[in-house]
Amino acid sequence: MVDNQRAHRTKAGFTFQDLAAIILFIDNFDELKSIKAEGNHEDIDIELLDGSWIYAQAKMISDPINSNKNYRKRKMSESFTSLCNNLFNSKNPVSSIVYISNCKDPLGEEDTATKSFYPVYPLTFDQLAKVTQNRVEKMLDKKIENDYLKKKNKTKEEVLEILKKDFGVQIIPFDPRHSYEDKFHSVQSYVGNFLINRNLMQNASLNIMRNWHDLFRENSENYSKDKVLTKKDLLWVIVVIECNQPFNTDTIAFKLNVDVAIMDEISIRFKEVFDYISERLEFCATIWSDEEEYVENHPNVSTSYIYDFINNSWRNYLDFWDINDITGEEQEVLIKMVLYRILTKKSTIKHIMETGNVNVD
Repeated sequence: MVDNQRAHRTKAGFTFQDLAAIILFIDNFDELKSIKAEGNHEDIDIELLDGSWIYAQAKMISDPINSNKNYRKRKMSESFTSLCNNLFNSKNPVSSIVYISNCKDPLGEEDTATKSFYPVYPLTFDQLAKVTQNRVEKMLDKKIENDYLKKKNKTKEEVLEILKKDFGVQIIPFDPRHSYEDKFHSVQSYVGNFLINRNLMQNASLNIMRNWHDLFRENSENYSKDKVLTKKDLLWVIVVIECNQPFNTDTIAFKLNVDVAIMDEISIRFKEVFDYISERLEFCATIWSDEEEYVENHPNVSTSYIYDFINNSWRNYLDFWDINDITGEEQEVLIKMVLYRILTKKSTIKHIMETGNVNVD
């Protein structure tokens, strides 16, 4: 039973780490170049566009409400040592170091009552309670005298100023004992606010959060040093969800000269293949370019030129993929459906990607 509980805590800890990566992705969206869960230096490594890095430690407390203060201090102290080593010894320029916790009092210093539900919020050093600031400085004192002053040739006051400028705490409500909805509620709300502010799919925050979580989980399980996630990777999740919105197959099948029953079957049978093929940005850009050239070369094309282009050009894309166990008619339907999605979602896809300044041409 003890082993099962330990395994449960380990799984919940990785889940919390992935949620923390989502929050840091949102908080640093405009400046972000890449992000890696289970990073090469810390739990989460973020490279910014200016070449500097953010290093984060994400530590989950199994009982964030009633946990022992000494336990919280020990967890924080262990993480603080690693973060400071990266802050002062990293070969890369460091923008900030962040300690992420699911407890409102991660250092175990404050006596304020802790509620189970509260919003996600970041804290700079100056925003921490005075007693917490004092605790952080005490933790650094030993390290300053033994290491950083000698290596960096700086005074104690100079090192403390660097710490105060670069150290932050991120609080993310997460109680592994709660139901799925309650556990993820605060992060889902954070994702929802991000989508609203960026004029994206506000009604899909839960679906997007789940897919981002899966993407970070896959990324953290891949220990390849070079396997990182970019804004393009994470925004593409929104593109896939947007492109999977249902459409009237009766009308579309008629205009594409295909059997509606086969179209309905293809939508279900080849869903994963369909998503993979139709939601690749480079492929989309090729289709958009081909469509523009088609319109230029056919000045008398009808107002329904999308259907004209698809019906006259679908054979040009037969060699773009190789799918087993599919008839010629089914392949035609699949290609036409892919082209239809890409062309009718053109402006939406571009808007999503341009939100992160991702080149779509």
